[in-house]
Amino acid sequence: MTMPNEVVAEYIVGQALLTRPSLGQNWPLYIGNLPDIAGVKNDIAVIFNTSGLLHGKDMEGAQHQHYGFQLRFRSMLAKSGYDKAQTIVTALLAMHKETVSVESGESYSIQSFTQMSDIIPISVDEKGRMHHTVNLIVAYSSI
Repeated sequence: MTMPNEVVAEYIVGQALLTRPSLGQNWPLYIGNLPDIAGVKNDIAVIFNTSGLLHGKDMEGAQHQHYGFQLRFRSMLAKSGYDKAQTIVTALLAMHKETVSVESGESYSIQSFTQMSDIIPISVDEKGRMHHTVNLIVAYSSI
């Protein structure tokens, strides 16, 4: 089974909200790793898995899981990172019932996203880059 952050990352990249690191374009999205090595851009995003919510059962007795994830944005300019985070959150919250296929060939139906925190500036690193985070949950199922 594909990890939730990988499913969401595939959706975000597929919507051209962020890019794949291998393409060398602006605003690459890394999965589970915030790289800080030569050749990595200053303005990047990373997606981590976080705790989600296990909801009650529906009328048929099926339990529903909403998977948690955090988007972290690193940017040279605070406004640029915040604006990128806001653009992505707005797009995710507007989404309803989309299908995404991941590298393994698995397909998922994403029902919805829910924002669980504000976009928060959390730190400035030793290179003067601002870091912002936002936490969300996603409801999806395998198809």
